[in-house]
Formats: sequence, structure tokens, C-alpha cells
Amino acid sequence: MNTTQPKPDNQMNALLIGAAVIVWFLISIFVGLNGPNWFFPETASAEAEAVDNLFRFMLGIGTFIFLLVQTTLWYFVVRYGLLRRRDDDTDGPPVHGNTTIEIVWTLIPSIIVFVITIYSFQVLLDTTEAREDELEIAVQGQQFFWSFTYPDEEFALSENHVLVVPRNEVIRLRMDSPDVIHAFWVPEFRVKQDVMPGRTTELRFTPTEATGLPNNESPESLIADVEALEEDIAELERVIGELEAAEAAGESTEASCQVFEEQNAPAETAEVAAAGEADALNADAEAGDVTAVGGDQPPVMIDNGYDIVCAELCGANHGLMRGEIFVVEPEEYEAYLARLRLQSVQQQLTQQVALTCGGAAIAEAGRNIFMTYGCNTCHQLNDAGSLNMGQGPSLNGIGARAATRADYEDAADYIRSSILAPNAYIAEGYQAGLMPQNYGSRIPPDELEILVQYLVGITE
Repeated sequence: MNTTQPKPDNQMNALLIGAAVIVWFLISIFVGLNGPNWFFPETASAEAEAVDNLFRFMLGIGTFIFLLVQTTLWYFVVRYGLLRRRDDDTDGPPVHGNTTIEIVWTLIPSIIVFVITIYSFQVLLDTTEAREDELEIAVQGQQFFWSFTYPDEEFALSENHVLVVPRNEVIRLRMDSPDVIHAFWVPEFRVKQDVMPGRTTELRFTPTEATGLPNNESPESLIADVEALEEDIAELERVIGELEAAEAAGESTEASCQVFEEQNAPAETAEVAAAGEADALNADAEAGDVTAVGGDQPPVMIDNGYDIVCAELCGANHGLMRGEIFVVEPEEYEAYLARLRLQSVQQQLTQQVALTCGGAAIAEAGRNIFMTYGCNTCHQLNDAGSLNMGQGPSLNGIGARAATRADYEDAADYIRSSILAPNAYIAEGYQAGLMPQNYGSRIPPDELEILVQYLVGITE
């Protein structure tokens, strides 16, 4: 039997290998350039562009290596497996080493790893280093919502769930947590940072794509709101002046309070209407007509912003810990902050009236406090427009239920104790430790009293 191996055609092999390398290179470039468009959400920040470029580079290299390995693998499977003659039992040439090949397959991967390391580290520095004219916003992540405090010399301009930032400005978030580890992640910005108790972490990004104001509100509507708030504040200041004059003269404040209550008779807000619609949907769900609202269903989010996601498992309702970030023009951002300032003034004045008059003023001020401290995140309360998130018991009718707690002096005592010491009484079906334990240090005494009186009045 002739065991002589056929002499390979080195020139033809070189042409085939060269053609294959060119094809692999072109495919790698195509995949690298288009990969982020296939796998990632839109690019909405300067940092996202830098991260995407790094991903393109790594994906292109990975694609080339993948094609090289797979083509070589299948070539040998076909050439020396499927196409081999059944009676060919000859041995291959006794090759015992090739120093050149060993150097090449050691040196090239080392160079690739070194280049990727340097490039990645540079992207990390570019996206995390301090820059001039940063806009600092305080962020607190706690089970199971985000709260944001904007910079202001006079007021604590805070909001829950919603963050509004100006376009093309460097934003620095200073973040902490009062309970467990969370992670602040905005997929469209390609930024993520752990938020930890007992430690302040930072995250920087420069948003480049505008979303518009929350709920697609127009700038004209925002300006109209500012003007309406200015009128409300002027009226509240007038009422407070009358109340102070009556108290100084030793007269009754009942007449001024009654006028205020008549002028501020609560109309059904969009939030309250939404809560009523949710109740109706839940009733229909019991009849099998629709899917129930609340429970384990995620909250309805405003749809024109970018999602803020907690990327660290933080508890039973981790999946519900979401928010929205809205990117607006700088002048819209300033108008938005102006409205927040006026809302803060309005809330302070309303609380001042509430402590004197009670009634409708207590309801309005208590509703604002309930939303400000994130109570609506875990508790259903139709009057405040909060749907059932499934984390805490419903507060509808809490005033009537609280009055039946025999271990407490009255309904107010029970509600106050439940806020300050949440584990003192655990509602059936829930477990201790779910509610933050620090509201006693977070809520000022006057606001706490207003909140308690507001909830005492919720009897249905």
C-alpha cells in the first residue's frame, strides 16, 4: 500500500487563507459597528456613546476570533473527517512543535488583552472622573422606591420616582441608602452604580437626548402651573395673616378657616380618579372580566422617560423598584425647579393653616406629606391616588380600623405608633421589618401630627 502523503498546494492554501481572513475581517467590522443597535437600547448620553464604542471594538475582535476558530474547526471536520476515504488508515506527518506558531498564538492574544485593558480603563476614567460645572443631585434608594433632592439654597426640593435633568449638562448623583444595598441603573445611559447604606457613592452622566417633561407636559402648561401656584400662595398668605390677626386679638379663627375650607373644597384629582378606576377594574377582575390592578403587578410608569432600574436584589418587591428620568432643555429644567420651589412654599403654608384650622387643610397637607415620604409606594390609599403595590397593607379605612385597637389610647395613638415603631403591631398577612424604621428621625413633629390626623380621617 502506498503511504506517501499528497504534497500540499501551498500557493492555493495561501490564497484561500487570505480570502478567508478578508471575509472574516469584513464580517467582524459589520458586526462590530452594528452590534449595539442589535443588543442595546437607544444611546441617550455621552457616556453611552463611549461604552458603545468599547463594545463595538470588543465585539469586532470577538467576532473575528469566533470566525477563525469555527472555520478552522469545521475545515478539519470536513477535510479529515467527512471527506476522508474509509480505507485511509495512514498516519499524519509527525510534527512535534512549531516555535513560530507558538510565539504567534501567545503574542497576539497578549496584545489584544493589553489593548482592551488600556481602552477599557480609559473609558472608565472618562465616564467617572470629576468635571467642571457638575449639577449635583442627591439620590436615596430605599425599599422600594427612589427619591431625588435637587440643589437649592432655601428649600429641600424632593420628589419620589421621577428625576428631571437638563440636556447636555454633566449630572453628578450622590447616592445613599437607609436600609439595604440597591443599584442605580439607567440602560439608555449605560451607567450603573451600587447604592449602599452607610456609604455615599457617586454616578456621573451627561444626557444628550431630550424626552420632554413628565407626562409629556408642555412648557406652556408648566408656566401656567407656576402662575397658578403664585396665586395660591398669595391666598394662603392672606389667610395666614387673618388667622394670626384673629389669634392676636383673642378672636375665633373659625370664620377664616371656614372661608378657606369652602374655597379649597377638594375636587376629584386625576390620581384619585385613577385609584377609583383601579378599584373598578379589580371588581371586574373578580368577575373574570379583566386583569386585576395592583398586587404583584408593577406600577404604571410614565411612558416618555428613561427607566431607572434597581439592579441589585433588595427584597420582596425588588422588581417594583423603578423610576423615570426625564431629560429637558435647560430653560425647562429651571422652570420645573421654580414650580417645585413654589410647591414647597405652598405645602409649608398649607401645613401652617392645617395646624390651626384642621378640616380640608389637614387633608390637603396630609396628602402631600403622605406622597413626599413615599408612603404611596407600598400602601394603597385611594384619597392620595396610590394603587396597591402589594408591599404594605391597604390604608383605605385606616381611621375606622385604628379606633378598634384595644392596646392604644385612640386611633391617632395607634397610627402614630405604627409610623414611629412599625414592628410594634404587624398587620395580618405581613411580616416585620418591611417598613423603614427611621421615620421618627425623618419626619418633623408638625408634619407627623398632620399625617396622623389625615390618616385618622380616612374612615372609608
